[in-house]
Amino acid sequence: MHNDQHSADITHRIHRHDAIAWLRDQGESQPSLANLRQRAKIALHAAASTLLWQDDDEPVEIEIVGAEAEGNHVFIYLQTGTTLRPISKLKTSVLMGFKTTQTNRVNVDTSRYRVSFEFSAKTPAKIIGHPD
Repeated sequence: MHNDQHSADITHRIHRHDAIAWLRDQGESQPSLANLRQRAKIALHAAASTLLWQDDDEPVEIEIVGAEAEGNHVFIYLQTGTTLRPISKLKTSVLMGFKTTQTNRVNVDTSRYRVSFEFSAKTPAKIIGHPD
């Protein structure tokens, strides 16, 4: 997040093999990350699985900026517009229903600090990095 938490840029980094397995699970008989439609399918799922709220619990609209496959990962880029109140809550669950044992990491960047959280589908988030 940036601009004193009034907007956010979100990047989901998904392992290539997990993305391929997820596409297969979604009915793609020939999953391919080179296929724009299939990358878009992952991006739409990532956007629907990422929720942000302002201080007053007003939801924040998220838009998809892009999706690319590079090396061993798929990158999904999301962003918000500028909000009236600071963004204070985040919920994300990309591929967690498909692979419940994976460890997830979320880095939250503001103009003042970065803090990281780790969690899985079965464990609550714990802080692994502290603000500077």
